[in-house]
Amino acid sequence: MTHHSTLAVDSLILTRNDVLFDVRGSYHAAVARAVQVYLEQAVGLPMGSRPLLTPEEAGHLYYFGGFSRYIDALSTLVIYFLEKLPPVPTPTYPVRFHIPAMLAYLQLAGQSVRIGVDTLGEQKDIPRLAADIAAAGGGLTGMEAVLPRSNRHLLVDEGSITRINVLGRVFQELYLGTRLFSRVYGEPAMLVAEEGYIHRESLRMDPDILNRLAERLPLALIALESRRKEIEDTLERHGIRHCFQVLITEEEVEANGMFQAGDPWPLLEAARRLQPAPSQVGVVAATPDDIRAARSANKTIPFISIAAAPPGIDKPAWQARLEQTKANMVIGHPDHLKELILG
Repeated sequence: MTHHSTLAVDSLILTRNDVLFDVRGSYHAAVARAVQVYLEQAVGLPMGSRPLLTPEEAGHLYYFGGFSRYIDALSTLVIYFLEKLPPVPTPTYPVRFHIPAMLAYLQLAGQSVRIGVDTLGEQKDIPRLAADIAAAGGGLTGMEAVLPRSNRHLLVDEGSITRINVLGRVFQELYLGTRLFSRVYGEPAMLVAEEGYIHRESLRMDPDILNRLAERLPLALIALESRRKEIEDTLERHGIRHCFQVLITEEEVEANGMFQAGDPWPLLEAARRLQPAPSQVGVVAATPDDIRAARSANKTIPFISIAAAPPGIDKPAWQARLEQTKANMVIGHPDHLKELILG
């Protein structure tokens, strides 16, 4: 029997989060927890008696605040709660850059704060925050326009995770867990001793469909928030590493230099590495920035952008956000690639 596909592509690029994997139990939960751990353990606010945020609230900000990186949504949530505190004096910045010194700096700054996490939780309105940020341009651009710059010295979220980036370290220790964190970063976890939320994420795509796609087309995976060891371990654990000819990870981002959301470079680099060289590339993504990146990449080589609805999201609201991106195609689930490509 001959099967006819309706999507004429000779290679396929998938994004890791929300397309290949359902990350509600991992990234969403780790972001929600990391905000509270950072405020309590790093800044030293009085501990709360209940969770400050839910994974659903973290996911809502990410999707409807126009973010394309979970670490940016995490920083935004920390800033949101820090600005609710009274002005906090700035202590002397550490002379030596390492995590213990940065923790001491933060705790010295926050030692006079008496407002606890429970009080901050009573003041939150995450849907309003997401809407305001989206209306101001979305992502970090919208965040800068919406949130004041008070107490920003209490946010340490830049630089190396092993030397200075306290918030990034909190998130990675929570997400990866003690064992995988040690394997990825070459040193033991310092702030959190847990299994890791990464083990709570599930493969979203049917592995049989994924294998059949890999037999038909060369596949690449965009995993810009993952270290290579991390994504290799995850793909091996799910038995699908062999499906991907090319991986574009955080290491490639570091080697290339920083780029802005919606930049086509990761897609063009993935296409450059695929063999044989593609003449028409399909890109399956779940965020407007990734769809915009595919449209921009199309100026260099032919790309077809396929928007896949994230799991568990309000689809009509998500559809409204995608209208401005002008994706070539919208599908309800990445498994629908079976009909589009395999026939």
